[in-house]
Amino acid sequence: MRHSLFLTPRFPPSSGGAETYASDLTRHLGEQGWRSFVVTDSNEAPTATVSAREDVIALHPPLDQIADPRRVRWRSLQFGMLDELEQVVRDLPRVDLVHANSIEAAVL
Repeated sequence: MRHSLFLTPRFPPSSGGAETYASDLTRHLGEQGWRSFVVTDSNEAPTATVSAREDVIALHPPLDQIADPRRVRWRSLQFGMLDELEQVVRDLPRVDLVHANSIEAAVL
């Protein structure tokens, strides 16, 4: 089985065009025998598997860093989850395809 990793700020149940696009891609890959891992920072992300071939993993925004007035807020939002993302990726099986669904996800 091949594995894909989708990095996206939002994923259903969040609504919108980018969210629908990411959901459609993972669904169609699943129909082709792929298992997709979706990593998102959305607080609306489901905590369980969406389907048999799609796992959604919600990262935890670094609220303590964001609230710290000594830090640059956008930088904390952009890079504050890198350590958690690294651990998630390490725990995944070998990934054959990585898809970044936004410019922010591409930077990660």
